[in-house]
Amino acid sequence: MEPAQQILSASSEWATPVHKNALMQTKLKLPVEDAEQDWVMQVVRNREGEGVPLKMGMELYAANKVGRLPFLNSSHMMRDIILARDEMIDFSDILGHPDHFEFQNQPHATVEKMMDRNPSYL
Repeated sequence: MEPAQQILSASSEWATPVHKNALMQTKLKLPVEDAEQDWVMQVVRNREGEGVPLKMGMELYAANKVGRLPFLNSSHMMRDIILARDEMIDFSDILGHPDHFEFQNQPHATVEKMMDRNPSYL
């Protein structure tokens, strides 16, 4: 029995980007990058022992948890230092500057909304 043939959709939706703004489209990762990161951690685990990759992962987790107020954009400098990307220049360093973003939250409105959701800030 032959498998049923798939019919491609003729709508214009198939070619539209998944993310609406250009910055999010550049942040997409290839599966190869994940596999390469897993391989690097496996090499470190084999060479240094189980504790070093665990420590690296916990440092990265802690660096990602550090944040700012919701209306301020974070530079993620601590994460870049841990991942040894602090001396690299890439696309987001030039065109990902917060002054060039399409959408910027109003500071007072954002903090008031945050305080309304969580009364423990009062």
